[in-house]
Amino acid sequence: MLQIIWRHIDCRQHHCTEDASDALRLIWCSVPEAYLSFKEIKRAFRGIFRAEELKNIYDFYAKAVGEFSESVQPRSLQHLCRSIIRSTLRENQIWIPEGLRQTCLPKSIESFLNLEKVFIAFNEFALQSRFQLMKMSF
Repeated sequence: MLQIIWRHIDCRQHHCTEDASDALRLIWCSVPEAYLSFKEIKRAFRGIFRAEELKNIYDFYAKAVGEFSESVQPRSLQHLCRSIIRSTLRENQIWIPEGLRQTCLPKSIESFLNLEKVFIAFNEFALQSRFQLMKMSF
């Protein structure tokens, strides 16, 4: 969670929204941990940040990772498989992305394992709909 806060604050100070968002996306795509909920962030940082700032932090996080969740949600099986495959490749000293090119996997799977942004795009419409619902509940 601290990485999210740090990226958000750093982004505001240096006006580098796209870079900070992409860095957070790459970090979050490479770990198997569950998505964070707004309630979880709110509970962890209540009294430190105002309600509006907490919402801004969560919006930044949700847009970066391409997921909005009202409760803590486990990652998809597809994502967990990606994490395990990347970990196994690393343990066998098959470095990403060079090692993936040698595996002759289909380009779409190679892109997915390389954490390419293409795979987040399909979530954007659903994400925007969820943001609208969240704003209505405030």
